[in-house]
Amino acid sequence: MTSLNLKETNFAKIPMIGLLARLPHVWERPNSFRRLRRIYGKYVLLLLIAVMSVLASVLWINRIRASAIPYESTSDPGIPTLQMLTAGATTDAEAVERVIAYYDANTEFISRALGETHPDRLKALYAMHVVHISHIYGPRSAPLSLLWYIAHENSHCGMYSRFQAQILDGMGMTWRIFAHDIAGHVWVEVNIDGHWEVFDSTVNVWINTDGYSLIAGLPRESRSLYTPMNDINRPDARSHLDLGYNMPRLRLWMPELGLSFNPPAPAHEIDVSAAVRGQGSRYTTPWYRWTDTEPTEWETFLPVRVISS
Repeated sequence: MTSLNLKETNFAKIPMIGLLARLPHVWERPNSFRRLRRIYGKYVLLLLIAVMSVLASVLWINRIRASAIPYESTSDPGIPTLQMLTAGATTDAEAVERVIAYYDANTEFISRALGETHPDRLKALYAMHVVHISHIYGPRSAPLSLLWYIAHENSHCGMYSRFQAQILDGMGMTWRIFAHDIAGHVWVEVNIDGHWEVFDSTVNVWINTDGYSLIAGLPRESRSLYTPMNDINRPDARSHLDLGYNMPRLRLWMPELGLSFNPPAPAHEIDVSAAVRGQGSRYTTPWYRWTDTEPTEWETFLPVRVISS
């Protein structure tokens, strides 16, 4: 029977242990490090170049696609931004009141500017438009309040929709949030004369029907209101293209949802935060209560207005 003398065992001769034992010496011996760099350095460099080339190609292709979308001749109708309307407000409630007060005092001007006479649709168009023009598209963390949101530059579809809904809530409108997970997009729908209509503040597009009907390919009418993204005097509004996003393209795609724009839409990938019980897959009580920490998921901070039970 052979006994194992641990004191005399040379563990360095065991292949795996020996390899691990030698690794620290690579950093202690300059010659060894230079040798490894000569052998593997070129491969690391080639890999880095390949990764950078792919990223540059994606951004370049995105720019080419966007350049194919011409700037529009539609002029800015002159409705103030949220920043202008809420200047001096110290609470979210006061900010919303100021946004609504401007509407009440300038309804005729807004009606002419947005080309709409139906009272409820005009309110919804106003909320959509004023939210859209106030922020350029871009990634951002979840805001803690409306005033916090207004003070920062960028927004995305969840943020646009959230604060559009807060304004609609203040105006007494019936609304819901429609989320298409595969399309990666969220928008607001407002109940006009008993029917849901799309008011997409991310791209400032109105469609006279709801998301389910769009996905089903049913007939629709749409209007695209003024957007800074397609204003030749607002190149900053297309800065998101350098981050790999393309909102001018989405602006063209949204009215074609279910027709030429056909992301898969299985039921479990569609979520509707309902303003009325039974109208959506989720139904919650109202909340505009904020904490000192930022929410981590958009579902946790989308307010939903309950108007009936």
